[in-house]
Amino acid sequence: MVFTAVTAAAVGFWGFTMWSAPTPSGWDYNLTKRCAKTTQPRQANYYEDTAQCAPDGKQWTLAVQSEQTQGSSCTGPNTQSFLINGPGSPTTMSWLPHTDEFGRNNWTAHLNTNFGDITHPCGENNFTWYVFMDHTGHGGGPLPRPDKTKFSATVNFNDFTPNGATRAIALYQGFWNGKSHLIELTFQGANWGDNYPNDPLVFDVKTNDQLNFVGIDGKALGIEAPRLVDTKLEIPWHSIIETLISKGYLPAPTGGWGMASTAAVGIGHEVHNLSPDNSVIADLWFTNFRIESNN
Repeated sequence: MVFTAVTAAAVGFWGFTMWSAPTPSGWDYNLTKRCAKTTQPRQANYYEDTAQCAPDGKQWTLAVQSEQTQGSSCTGPNTQSFLINGPGSPTTMSWLPHTDEFGRNNWTAHLNTNFGDITHPCGENNFTWYVFMDHTGHGGGPLPRPDKTKFSATVNFNDFTPNGATRAIALYQGFWNGKSHLIELTFQGANWGDNYPNDPLVFDVKTNDQLNFVGIDGKALGIEAPRLVDTKLEIPWHSIIETLISKGYLPAPTGGWGMASTAAVGIGHEVHNLSPDNSVIADLWFTNFRIESNN
């Protein structure tokens, strides 16, 4: 696949400023390493591709979870709900050689979830979340502080939803005030609900003792990827986090941003199957995965 960037810049309505003086961050800026693992070695659903892993133990992280209610996994250990590239698996990952805009070799990653041809083992009405990320707790990072983090990638998304729903997502996870804070930004979706119709930015909020979750609609920020169009996403997580704090969806860090950290930045897709089979397929291709610090 040859990517031609169509920039979706988050500038304007929400008062974001143009990016300046970027400093590359993360363990593998620009997706140059074919080195990915899921989180639990020796489990039946553990997946790894270590073709270009270095001795330092750094890696991309893959996470798969399927659930009907938040935090309650459909099947499999440690909420890693499905095999990746396993026999009869609905979740697969593959790589394509790629050349970036400077002529340097890197990779395109392809994530697929397929409940069109493969029956969901837990039946109908499951949400399946499949994400690729740079995660400090699983061999990634270091990553910028929450008030400095920004992200870009070139993406292409396709879906098939005769009896289901999809959304392509970018992910941010940070830690402050003794809790994890997870933001999921939808940049393309179909047939999905909205629990906060009075706010164009936010579509879902959930919280418990360990986690604050906020789902946001990228369209409200000018961040979206039309279906089957090669699109460059630029996501100023630092500005989005400040906006969510100002609107009361996230708490400000006690003691300032020096007391906070970024745990993960990722990209992926989520599907909602409304029947056990012939329900939904999602395909996400992405390259030039870049995490930067907004100095």
